[in-house]
Amino acid sequence: MAFIVSADTGIAYEKHLVPLTPAFSGGAALDQLSGRILPVQTLPALPFDRTSEATVPVTLVDLPPGERLELVPARGAAPASPIRSEASPDGLVIHNGRISLRLAPDGLWNLPAPGPIAAFRLDGGPWTGESHVVDLPFVASTLTTVESLGPCGIQWRTVWRWGCDGMFTFRARWAAGADTLQVVEEVTESCEAWVEWFPLAPAARATALVWGGGERPGPMRPCGPLKVPGAAQPNGRRVVGRMAHISYFNQWNYAWVGFSADSQPFVGLFAHSGGLWEQRGHVRPEIIEDDHRGHFVRLPLKQGRRLYGLVFCTREESALASTTERNLLNRRKIQLSDLPLGKVHAWELNPPLEPCRFNLLRTDDVAGFRRRLAADAQVTAALDAFHQLGRCGHGAELAAAFWKADSARVAELAEEVVRRAEVSLAHAAEGGYECVIIFDGRAAKSLAYDVDLLWGEGVMHEDQYRRARKALLLLAYIFADPDYWRGGDFWPLTEPDEGIAEALKDDMGDCPVPPNFASEFFSTTGVVAELFPNHPLSPDWRDWSIEQTEAFLDTFFAPDGTYHESVNYHTHAVSELVCHFFPLWWKGHRDFFQNPRVKGSFRHFALIQMPPLVEGVARPAAPAGKMGHSVATYAAWDLAERALLPNNGNSGNEGLAQEPRGETTVAAAVYAKSDPDLAGHLMHLWATSGKALQDQEHPVLTLTTLDPQIRPLAPSWVSCQRQGLGVLSKARRRDGLPVWSLFRAGAATHHMDFDQGHLHLTAGNRELLGDYGYHAHDSDGTALPAAATWLHNTLTYGRRRELSSGYTGLERAPEPITVHLGGDFDWCVQRIVNTNYRDLTNLGYRTMIPAARTVHVRHYLFVKPDYFVLWDTFEEADQPATFWLHPRHPMTQKDSRSFFASPEGGEGIGLQVRFVLPASFRVVENLRRGPLWSLAVQGEAGGPFLAILAPQLQFSPILATFHPTRWLLRVETDDGLNDTLILPPPGSAGELPQVKRGV
Repeated sequence: MAFIVSADTGIAYEKHLVPLTPAFSGGAALDQLSGRILPVQTLPALPFDRTSEATVPVTLVDLPPGERLELVPARGAAPASPIRSEASPDGLVIHNGRISLRLAPDGLWNLPAPGPIAAFRLDGGPWTGESHVVDLPFVASTLTTVESLGPCGIQWRTVWRWGCDGMFTFRARWAAGADTLQVVEEVTESCEAWVEWFPLAPAARATALVWGGGERPGPMRPCGPLKVPGAAQPNGRRVVGRMAHISYFNQWNYAWVGFSADSQPFVGLFAHSGGLWEQRGHVRPEIIEDDHRGHFVRLPLKQGRRLYGLVFCTREESALASTTERNLLNRRKIQLSDLPLGKVHAWELNPPLEPCRFNLLRTDDVAGFRRRLAADAQVTAALDAFHQLGRCGHGAELAAAFWKADSARVAELAEEVVRRAEVSLAHAAEGGYECVIIFDGRAAKSLAYDVDLLWGEGVMHEDQYRRARKALLLLAYIFADPDYWRGGDFWPLTEPDEGIAEALKDDMGDCPVPPNFASEFFSTTGVVAELFPNHPLSPDWRDWSIEQTEAFLDTFFAPDGTYHESVNYHTHAVSELVCHFFPLWWKGHRDFFQNPRVKGSFRHFALIQMPPLVEGVARPAAPAGKMGHSVATYAAWDLAERALLPNNGNSGNEGLAQEPRGETTVAAAVYAKSDPDLAGHLMHLWATSGKALQDQEHPVLTLTTLDPQIRPLAPSWVSCQRQGLGVLSKARRRDGLPVWSLFRAGAATHHMDFDQGHLHLTAGNRELLGDYGYHAHDSDGTALPAAATWLHNTLTYGRRRELSSGYTGLERAPEPITVHLGGDFDWCVQRIVNTNYRDLTNLGYRTMIPAARTVHVRHYLFVKPDYFVLWDTFEEADQPATFWLHPRHPMTQKDSRSFFASPEGGEGIGLQVRFVLPASFRVVENLRRGPLWSLAVQGEAGGPFLAILAPQLQFSPILATFHPTRWLLRVETDDGLNDTLILPPPGSAGELPQVKRGV
């Protein structure tokens, strides 16, 4: 049987060594298609050969996109190797086409010892580059052995030994005529030593270059620290970056780095086969900036294994300055690491056709959805209006055309579905694993449901089905490939020996990127497994995706269902997971909908819903319109008041609330029989938020499962705590209007702003204190800087008030130390420890500026239903803090201590703010910034704040006195309030205030 080598992924393979089966060890291979005889060379196996054999036969090919070879073993004398090696006193010299390398000479060395690549030259030019092994604890010996030299390439090994057990092994494979070496390095015993390689020394000071490929095409960019205006110029060395196997997953790593100088050769490294690294938290190569010698690379000699590629070429060949093509390092990584022929050879992208039936959707849902939707006249009118828009580029066009039974439009859109699926193929071929990103996974799940509908209905032609299937299967293989991502990078301590969690904890807490990214990968592979159940890997993919889902839920969801990211990303992650859960549920493989964390998430959405508002919510102008980050069809698009989700952290946009997604109605259909109350809560959320019908995430699934006949049921209007998010306070004013607030206190801080202690407040149908959300613009259309939108209704601690703050490390926060929720009052105490600032005006959000330790305790008290008390004390502080509030309307100062924000024209509820403490304060900001007002008050370093916030129809002065030694607060108003509040000592755990009304 022939060994098939195919370039059907659209990638061009150059000077590529293809691993063959042991049957080819005879020295030659015959291509049955062309009749050519190809040389075969047997090499000692390296980890990326992915074989259990000690040796592996390889052949050398150049294979353009779309071509294939059908190889069978053949006999023939092996031709002479085009590679020459020669011994010299300075080390073994290897000549391979245009490139010559000089290796470390054998011998016993005082320190420093020679490194793996002593020098190189290009096109007969001067020798350049130097490397050394530095800081070894003992004298070292080196020995180089050529393991194989033949017609296809050369492979060698250099070993450094020191002490009793110390050993560092450098193994390299170099194809004949190629510009790239594939390197495997292994260290048996960790030590504080390094390989330092100055690639262009001593001829020139190299500049390190990054990006220029993957999801960031364009010229490569210099790698270095941020330059701060006015800062002193450094003098020494510093780490400016590290290499890891995929740059997209960790913004503190690069997948490749190049070194160049004017009129010099180009040298580059790329991370190779990330799934094969061992102890990868310890062995990452470092990019060093040396103020005297330029940039170089430093490789730690820590126990473990790393794989990388080395590329030698000219500056022009590197494409470092190209604006149209990805750099050579990116292209070589695709061919040799991401999608090498030896890997994709085993990928089945064109299996036998599946029967024409639904594998994701339920047959009964598809058969009955028109009848169900017809029960709601608003739904049918909105869908008709959306369909009449024609071709608008919305991912839900197919679902709308199917609703209308418009067979011509459905057939036309089938080809559009295929075209969109094939975009992922192009991404992989052009940019490799750095280019296939979360948005490919997001689009793939939506397209998978489109394909399921079209194939199950018999609309999609076989050729269209094969093309779309190929793209979706490729994504499934990629997302399940440990060279693409490893779950151990995400689930803390699942691979403790790898050290990656320890290496990244000060950068990203317990996850190298926002957790929702991970949900895209395994859920996409899981959906593809269910869409193509006869694929040979479908059972394995199903088991793998279920295993990853369980780890994801256990790691990033609290037991009550709250998620460790912002509300926006909670809805997003659940929306993606629902695509995976739905077919698992109805097929009987796994009912994740009954998982407490999943069920709790849907209950969470219903519980955190705000009351219907006339402001702070987007106003669609038609049944189909842009809403926040997404585009959706709304049946009740003309609602006077909309009840949405809070937009704290990276949620919402332009100061507007977060839009729910279609996952809520999918879940309502699932829970309709097993938990009708929860189904009713979700339908209440749907109905009062505007009856969203179609989204970009899964429009076909949303539309075919939506059941407007499920009776909406409003949840009880009572306060609750959501683990990790904070306290939701709810009450009704004496006039019956609702009061709602979210007090942020908890560890749900991934992909959020640094907003512990933030207060989001509404009363009646008005938003009294808001949040800017993800992004916002000023009245003239200019984008507000992050330094403005990241300042929430809480405190900042720097003398410069715009410095936002973190918590003892990036994106980590504590849980509150005391929470009490009752009919008379809600009480929450949150201790916030800050050791850094972020200067979002001059620096990036990842740059932490070390700061003196601040320990801030915010006490939150809601005396129901009349007013709120915010009491801020400091256990440690060295700079004056700033107290921020962002009301929806202008804040007018009424007297020396009182402010009032009211809607224009005085119609509706406003907010009075009375500062009881500090005794003396400065108003440092009181102006409009974009959609919200910005009030900032500053006191003395370490001084407390105490403010009373009262929703009022009209301004009625609050009289308040505070006795700090007794912690006694008196609150009086002209309209009858006369309260005595005895507060616990600051920061006390478990103690509650005494609230005495009318005395």
